Amino acid sequence: MKKLLLICLLANLFMWADAQFIAVNYLQKDSFTNHLEALKDNYGMNKIIPPVLETECLTALQFYPELKTVNIEFRFGKASTTMSSRPTLSSLLKNRNKRLYIVTINQDGASKLGLKWNELSFNQTVGWIGHELGHILHYTQKTNGGILWMGYKYSFARYKRKMERFTDQLAIGHNLGFALYDGTEYTLNCSNAKKSYKNNAKIFYLKPNEILQKSYTRDSVVANYRKTKFSRKSNVMACLK
Repeated sequence: MKKLLLICLLANLFMWADAQFIAVNYLQKDSFTNHLEALKDNYGMNKIIPPVLETECLTALQFYPELKTVNIEFRFGKASTTMSSRPTLSSLLKNRNKRLYIVTINQDGASKLGLKWNELSFNQTVGWIGHELGHILHYTQKTNGGILWMGYKYSFARYKRKMERFTDQLAIGHNLGFALYDGTEYTLNCSNAKKSYKNNAKIFYLKPNEILQKSYTRDSVVANYRKTKFSRKSNVMACLK
């Protein structure tokens, strides 16, 4: 089944690419389990991770070196979607370097409408955790007041869409584009998630073809955290690179 899904995903990828080369980075769990102790040493600092998700979380974290010393707790609990992330309210009273961020994984699925985390493949799970880490990276760039303002704006659909698509692109910029594509493609076209869940994903997040397109052009853009958008690098920056 997994081989068939991979063949389907690769076929879609090459059809979109139209003879242009895109590197596919399909993450296999065994490749990382064999180096789990090294991952713990390098990326496990200030992290609390359920043992059942240790390899997935540490693998995603290695793509975000900026979060190496950030306090993050991964936990199972109730969430409005399959995964969510935010700083604790109490840590918003502290210096930003001392904040604690919580990534909540909904063990029972997305409010009974979406997916259970454990029906995703390793590659897909890493991609989705990578999306949540993108949120946390965004939070680290904000003041405490700025985070509260973001939370208020998130209640409006227009900003929610802007923020979620920006966060998808952060994951793409951290080399998790294909993992994110894999999970999105599965959710929309292969999973048994409810229609309302899929429609929500189509409205607020990047679609599979957009993820591929932005993966191909990711080196030509730079994140603007203040404006929650990506901008094209100047010709001068491109030449210097």
